[in-house]
Amino acid sequence: MELATWLKKENENFPILGLDSFNTFLKVCSEFAEWALDDIGLANRSNSYKIWTCKIKADKIKDVKNIIERYSSMKLLLHYYNINIVENNNIALYIKLDWEENKWVISYGITNNKKLFKIGEFDFNISTKLPEHKILKYINDEIDDFNPREHLMLFRIKQDAFLFDPGYCQITDPQIIDKEIIISTYNLGQWTDQGIVNGETEKYLDIFKDWVKNQKWWAQVHLIIRPRKNKWMDFILKLK
Repeated sequence: MELATWLKKENENFPILGLDSFNTFLKVCSEFAEWALDDIGLANRSNSYKIWTCKIKADKIKDVKNIIERYSSMKLLLHYYNINIVENNNIALYIKLDWEENKWVISYGITNNKKLFKIGEFDFNISTKLPEHKILKYINDEIDDFNPREHLMLFRIKQDAFLFDPGYCQITDPQIIDKEIIISTYNLGQWTDQGIVNGETEKYLDIFKDWVKNQKWWAQVHLIIRPRKNKWMDFILKLK
């Protein structure tokens, strides 16, 4: 039997879980971490809106299989761990919030810091009640009083912000932090040991404004430029 066919057949034995099994998944997470933490890099690599991870430390890797086996509903998690997780230094359990098929969806599973192996998902809206679990502390901080339209606007702005090009420099992928989209640049424009040269901030603010004016959401945001130390500068889009 070909490997792809075997994997498909194996996955059919372990259907995708839902909200009812999410609390059990959180119990597994709590064996390895105190909180699920924002993972901006993984979210950008997987083109996702937000991902929070519970990293599994090296000294805990030996316990992963035994811990998962305690929970009968986590068979798909164990399956993915057994066949896909081979890079022991980058294992994490993840929770993802994303816009899929015109609705917000929370999914959860395991990752090797490159690919996401989903074991469960459920629709998320203002009436969804998540389990009361301390591991969700920072997730709850971000989605408390969830406003679907606001988060959808942030999602769309973030996608467009990948195309912002202020000029020759090193530039980071857009990040969503406290409901702001932040793009950071290094070595953009002229700098001295004391900081950015007079007039450069205004110059790049104009470039930023010109780019924003061509976006559909231009009237929904405030623009901020924040020069920092060591030739770093932030371009910030904040919802009005």
